[in-house]
Amino acid sequence: MQIRSRLFIIMISLVTAAIVVPSIIALNTFTRSLETEITEELKISALNAMDKLSRLMFERLADLRFLTYPSNTIITNLDDNINLGEKIEYLRQIEKANKAYASISIYNASGIKVGDTRSIDIGVNDSGEPFYRNAINGAYYYDSVPTYSRSLGQYVIHFSGPLYDVSNNQIEGVLVLKFPLNKINEIMVEAGGTISSDANIELVSTDGLLIYSNNDPKAVLQKKVTGLKILDKLQNSTSRVESEIATGDNGVGELMNTTFIGSKEPGFLDYSGNNWSLILGISTEDAFKSVSSLRAQFIIVAAIILSISTFLVFLFARSISRPIIKLRDVTNEVSKGNLGMKVDIQKSGGDELKQLSSSLENMRQTILARTEEVSRVNEELKLKDKLKDEFINVAAHELRTPIQPILGLCEILRSKIRKGSTRSAKSEEEEQLLDIIVKNAKRLRGVAQEILDVTRIESKGFDLNLETFDLVALLSNIVTDAREQISRLERNLSITFEF
Repeated sequence: MQIRSRLFIIMISLVTAAIVVPSIIALNTFTRSLETEITEELKISALNAMDKLSRLMFERLADLRFLTYPSNTIITNLDDNINLGEKIEYLRQIEKANKAYASISIYNASGIKVGDTRSIDIGVNDSGEPFYRNAINGAYYYDSVPTYSRSLGQYVIHFSGPLYDVSNNQIEGVLVLKFPLNKINEIMVEAGGTISSDANIELVSTDGLLIYSNNDPKAVLQKKVTGLKILDKLQNSTSRVESEIATGDNGVGELMNTTFIGSKEPGFLDYSGNNWSLILGISTEDAFKSVSSLRAQFIIVAAIILSISTFLVFLFARSISRPIIKLRDVTNEVSKGNLGMKVDIQKSGGDELKQLSSSLENMRQTILARTEEVSRVNEELKLKDKLKDEFINVAAHELRTPIQPILGLCEILRSKIRKGSTRSAKSEEEEQLLDIIVKNAKRLRGVAQEILDVTRIESKGFDLNLETFDLVALLSNIVTDAREQISRLERNLSITFEF
């Protein structure tokens, strides 16, 4: 594997680990924190909705107390100066100013409706209704759940209080404020718009009766909510608000996670509350949509950063490996004997690479100088060797030139000695001396021939002609020649050849 690839793999692994691992940890921490923050915002929205509801109910109770307060002589005055019609007209002005009531009614001590701002059901006897019975006994009353008003054709909450005769401090009648359910719905709708248009909002009574639902309006005051863990958790908790994530069917056969937020009605000052609970249900996917979007954006940004880092790592690895590869190529060429290839001194890549390239260039120049010196010396040696060969060649030829006459003259002298009429000891001695001369002359001729052969071998001018021959025939001829020479010498010698 090339150094560039190794550097790239190592560095990209380190960069990836340095980016991905902290990013995953930071992403998980941030998303958990953001999910917690979103959950807290949902809790705050649910609490705000219930606070508004409690304040709204308190305002109705405050209106009732104001209107039934003994010092309010317009309603409680028994003088003939203010008749019932004037009282009803006054109540109409109050109703118009507040824009909160479906109607306001006055009942006498017998439970007979004697006046109404809408002039509906005058004379009807409601003495058996809870709102009348509690108020005639001196209590301020409000319904724990809305009830259906036949005369108004809608669900209302009755707020009732006693009307006192200031002269004897006796209860002379009952004032009833009919607060329509749609005013509560307005608060719930406003809360839903603040939280999410996809959220399911339900307001339930203490026994689970559905008071408001944006998901199933037909079930209002007709259905009880049961089986929700958030309700049990809320009722068993000392906190006003709780959260729960549950898995259930989304209605089309698919399982989905739903985040439930439950909030208790807190009450406000004189209004102690009805123990209503607000249940907010929203799919976890919708609730944490911003978290998913942020996570996707975070992943995209991390991928872009990782891509840029990968590109920068590639450039960095290339900037490091490129001069090293150049040095490798130059080293390979130098090792092949191409000393003319100059090493570029690196101006970048760190001091070590600069020093390495400088050292390699110095080594190349040193080797080149030494090589040139060796070449020069080698040429001188070749010249001297050539002169030596020429000298030896000349010397060998010069040696061979006098040898042939010596051998020829020796043969002539030997013939003359043998042709003599008489053979004496002296002639035999002379012949022996001639033999010695011939022998050494032949030896000298052989040495000269060997010198010439060596010279031819060194100069590659000595050719060997290889051929197949009969070794026995060659040896037989040699033996035959030797026998003839011995016979001419007239020596008492014999040669035996066996094979």
